[in-house]
Amino acid sequence: MSTLRDMLRFQQALVSGQLISPGLLARMQEPVARFRKGIHNGFGIMEIRFGEFFFLLKNLPRLRGHIGILSTHLHYDQASDTHYVISYGDTRRMGHSFQRLALLVRQVESPPHPG
Repeated sequence: MSTLRDMLRFQQALVSGQLISPGLLARMQEPVARFRKGIHNGFGIMEIRFGEFFFLLKNLPRLRGHIGILSTHLHYDQASDTHYVISYGDTRRMGHSFQRLALLVRQVESPPHPG
């Protein structure tokens, strides 16, 4: 059990090198197997490849982090220095949680134009 704020604090510490060395983090992030289409496993860290879910999402960045069985996501996009933390608390909402994640990433990548 954790709060979204604590999950974010953990991930910030992880990617900033406060918990493990950058070299170890790089090795943990390197995908070594495919969990499912669009989800690749490293050693403790997953990589989300949206383009494998749906071809129109191919331009979204690859996120690194992890998912939990209760439709919980903790991901990081290094290029934009953006953390994504989502929790639905329900295994039946996993599909919806990925849809929400893709929507959030698209909003960060293409913010609305003022006007």
